[in-house]
Amino acid sequence: NVYNRLNRYEDALDSYDYCLVIKDDFSSAYFNKGNTLANLSRYKEAIECYKKTFEFEAPDSLTYYNIGECYEQLEDMHRARDYYKKATKLDVSLAEAWLGIGITLQNEERWFEATHYIRKALELDEKNAEYWFALGDAEYHLENYLNAESAYKKVIDIEPGNSDIWLEYSHLLMADNRPEEAFENISNGLVFHPENAELLYRLACYHYIMGNINEAYRVISSA
Repeated sequence: NVYNRLNRYEDALDSYDYCLVIKDDFSSAYFNKGNTLANLSRYKEAIECYKKTFEFEAPDSLTYYNIGECYEQLEDMHRARDYYKKATKLDVSLAEAWLGIGITLQNEERWFEATHYIRKALELDEKNAEYWFALGDAEYHLENYLNAESAYKKVIDIEPGNSDIWLEYSHLLMADNRPEEAFENISNGLVFHPENAELLYRLACYHYIMGNINEAYRVISSA
């Protein structure tokens, strides 16, 4: 476990394997080995380890959730969703699993259904910027711009250090034909991320759209 926390994943795997040689029914060793394999992006092997724990103890919500997450990384959204749902049946308060269901639906562009599950996650953890970001994206694709904007503002309130939110929010404002507000939003983002090239490129685009060609050139040079 210490090796795992130190990101020395290969050493952690060796230790877990020694542990399982000594006691081959030690469920926690399989679970933690699964976590390490997932950290190494070896998701199929991680799933095998997580499932191995079911031979020695009853399934729990966190193990189901972790399996779902591995399937999501493997881009098998149907299986991922199945395991996220199993997690919520065992623990209705597991917000991450509700979000996971929503994310799998977003990956299939089932935006309206996704909002239901993302909102379930937010009912359990309303201060989570990631959940509000996901809701904003779903609402944007449904062209519910007011709802999307409200969600994006929540992200900024909770986590202004997230550079992606400034890009997404400004994109929404441009899609809603509000270029001056999009420009102001990117400028605000640069207060938190003054050396972020992506934000600078976006600012240059907005300068160009607004006819400020020389300023656009200067900002592109900075970027």
